[in-house]
Amino acid sequence: MREAERRSDDEGVDMPQERTEADVRAEVQRRLEEIEQLREQHQRQGLAFAALSEEGLAQKIRGETSNSPFFYYQAWVAATTPGNSAYVEIGYQNPDPTYRHVCVTIFFGLANFAADITAAAAGRHVGWPYVSDSPTIVGIGQTGTAKFNYTTPMVEPGTYLGNAVLWRPPPTFGIGSYFDRSLFEIRLI
Repeated sequence: MREAERRSDDEGVDMPQERTEADVRAEVQRRLEEIEQLREQHQRQGLAFAALSEEGLAQKIRGETSNSPFFYYQAWVAATTPGNSAYVEIGYQNPDPTYRHVCVTIFFGLANFAADITAAAAGRHVGWPYVSDSPTIVGIGQTGTAKFNYTTPMVEPGTYLGNAVLWRPPPTFGIGSYFDRSLFEIRLI
């Protein structure tokens, strides 16, 4: 039997996940093709774009570099003026053998320098938006997208750091789980 990865399902029960290297390669190839289409589409719209590399995707799919699900691309307005509208879109994937209840939150500040997610939230710049998308279910092997339209605050021109966090909302009473996070920059001119 192949060595199985260990995952936690939404109820907190560990589930073995068996994935062959051929399965990982096939999933990486599908994601790379999708990423190239998304890159072209978003760049035509004048958006900045970033995505995981082939090796980065393989590591995430294997569960080596993140909890699961994970972010795999993002597109955003990279420059605008204070008080103007801006946009960020973040794509995520669920490679697990069970559905996941997920939510994405964006906020601004020096959060990605903190290793712990609670310390990251403490680095939030309170003048900028702090907003979440609607919690949703992402199926087995499926992808999802969080899209945010927001207004930049009336602050000094400069470069500001945006943060996206992928997490599992808690049941009505309980504690949620953190999956992944990413960073994007917006320059106010």
